[in-house]
Amino acid sequence: MLRDNEHGTSEPTAEKEEMIINEWNELLFNVRRSIRYHSKRAGWFEFCSKCATAFAIFFSTGSVVAITKICAELSIATSVSVALVSTISLVFGWSQREHLHADLKRKFAELEKAMVKCLNPGEKILAEMTAERLSIEEYEPKKVDVLDVICHNELCIAQGYGDIWKVSWLYSKICHLDPPYKNPKIERTIGMALA
Repeated sequence: MLRDNEHGTSEPTAEKEEMIINEWNELLFNVRRSIRYHSKRAGWFEFCSKCATAFAIFFSTGSVVAITKICAELSIATSVSVALVSTISLVFGWSQREHLHADLKRKFAELEKAMVKCLNPGEKILAEMTAERLSIEEYEPKKVDVLDVICHNELCIAQGYGDIWKVSWLYSKICHLDPPYKNPKIERTIGMALA
């Protein structure tokens, strides 16, 4: 709701300003969580790509080929293994996925920089930054829920406030494999709860 001041112009009420600040802080939190998320995904796909490449290079080197010539079955097994790992790497596109997540991380980081530069954000700037976030999210692949919750928890701990959601040890170790994860429960709240 806008209130007319003595000059006849409209200015935001205290409630409106508080709502804008809360939405701004929530947007900034989500942008920072997205940076963490895409950084972890890019790292995961880089690891997968490097493992597949290392496996293929190792098993196609001359020393391994010489050893496998002694046993025909071993030679066939290593050849099939190299072909299988290379095919999996190609089909899943680990290298392309790494580049996609690295690019999304960069775009979210640029948005965070633009937001941090805004000292007194108003409704118009909030709308512009929200629209920019939505345009970046348009290119995001499906989120991995467990990893997203882990990134949320890490950011709450780093900032000193927010709700920490419970993630089991096993789920935290296989989070990149997108295990089913529904209705997480709050484990604890640190500092003040997010608005």
